Parts: sequence; structure tokens; C-alpha cells
Amino acid sequence: MQLFTSEAAIDDWCQRHRLPKGDIQPIENIWKFAQVWYGNHLREDWKK
Repeated sequence: MQLFTSEAAIDDWCQRHRLPKGDIQPIENIWKFAQVWYGNHLREDWKK
């Protein structure tokens, strides 16, 4: 996962690294995903 400040920054990065542009998500979606994915990690009974 890469974080960028703008779509132009994404385009520049992709061109510089010769990689196709992948899925682009706003930070709000990434935050919601992280809350679900990591939401229980601080619980004492959490196990990997």
C-alpha cells in the first residue's frame, strides 16, 4: 500500500517505476479498513 497526496503524484510514481496504476482508494476507506483489520489487536485475548 502506498499513500500519495494527489492522483498526479500517483501517475508520476507509476511512470517513474514503470508500473501500472493499481486500485486507488481515498484515505477514509483505508482508515475504515484498518479499523476492522487491526481493531482487536490491543485486546488482551487477541491471538495471531
